[in-house]
Amino acid sequence: MIKGYLLIKLVPGLESDALSQIRAIPGVSEVDLVFGQWDAIATTEAKSLF
Repeated sequence: MIKGYLLIKLVPGLESDALSQIRAIPGVSEVDLVFGQWDAIATTEAKSLF
């Protein structure tokens, strides 16, 4: 199992819609809001790199 982390910048005021759309993407196992340079981190999983 391959795991990846995506650092995401969101448009102010549209975070809720963006997060629900990101969570609906196949392979995305978790999305968390964070503070700092990035607004969210998504954890993804796949069986292989190909």
